[in-house]
Amino acid sequence: HSPRLDVAAFAFDEGVIVGGVLYADDARFLALEAKRLPAPTNDREREYLIGKRGGVERFKRGYHAGRLKVVGIIAYLQRDTFVKWQMTINCWVDELIATSCREFPWDARDKLDLEEETPRIARFQSSTLRVSDRRRLSMRHLWVQLASDKKGPAR
Repeated sequence: HSPRLDVAAFAFDEGVIVGGVLYADDARFLALEAKRLPAPTNDREREYLIGKRGGVERFKRGYHAGRLKVVGIIAYLQRDTFVKWQMTINCWVDELIATSCREFPWDARDKLDLEEETPRIARFQSSTLRVSDRRRLSMRHLWVQLASDKKGPAR
């Protein structure tokens, strides 16, 4: 139930340069949420995107990493394939677009675009509007396939 990020990295005093930006003096330069696919219970089915624990929603509202321009979500696939989950999540985004409001908009750039895939790892990207400052946020999605048969949990 924690409102904190699942993974964060902070710069040392002397700093680190990420994407041409210097982060120093304990500034956060990496922010990651972690999600399970499928979610552990039916009432949390869409928490990759929305809800009290919603991964994308937390970044979208500016609850996490409000100053960063690039953030990420790590997903652990416990069942099914990368393709199945990409299609499912993008369908959920379509539903959110259809019911979107001005104060909390969703658009086609919220959909996941595949960048790279191996049998165990897939990398996607998306872009979302952070409503707290009305700026576009680049999102990186790293998915790890844990299901040995892609239908059930790995043993």
